[in-house]
Amino acid sequence: MGATISDVSNFGDATNRLHSGVFGWTKLAGSSFVNEFRLADYNFYNFIGSKADPPELNFPTIVVGQNLGLPQGYRFNRLQIKDDVTFTSGKHLIKIGGEMQRLDSDLLFDLFGSGSVILGEDFATEDLNGDGRIDDNDIPVLFTVRNTAENEPFIPNVDNSYWAFYVQDDWRVTDALIPVSLRLYSLLLMK
Repeated sequence: MGATISDVSNFGDATNRLHSGVFGWTKLAGSSFVNEFRLADYNFYNFIGSKADPPELNFPTIVVGQNLGLPQGYRFNRLQIKDDVTFTSGKHLIKIGGEMQRLDSDLLFDLFGSGSVILGEDFATEDLNGDGRIDDNDIPVLFTVRNTAENEPFIPNVDNSYWAFYVQDDWRVTDALIPVSLRLYSLLLMK
């Protein structure tokens, strides 16, 4: 017996959208001051819907109907705002900066939600239900699979945002010594 193949009705219709943008601004004030600002936005959406109505019918040689893993989808949005200031003061090179990120995503995955019927034959070969006819109602059902949850199992909105700040001081004790660097990092808020 060969491998089971899937009919076109078992395929999904995929929708994917990606929008991404980055804005950067740099200001130079003489030779001792630089301010770098960046704003980045990333939005991704993916949804796979069905080409057919449920349930999925698994015959020994072909699978037809709505795929039991559909529908499913994913949305992810990320916003980043970042600013870094660098300036010199005597023998010190000082860097101060901060960043804010906002992450927002959710997921839909309804495994077994549409159901699947596992059938024992491709075509009926005898009158199994005793109605005097040999038709599709005589194809033996081996078992069925279905998610019995009342609602589609949405994984709740996953939000995450954080703020981060840092201060860095690079200084040269004398011209003959290698520069010494001191970095102070502080993560102020994570939600």
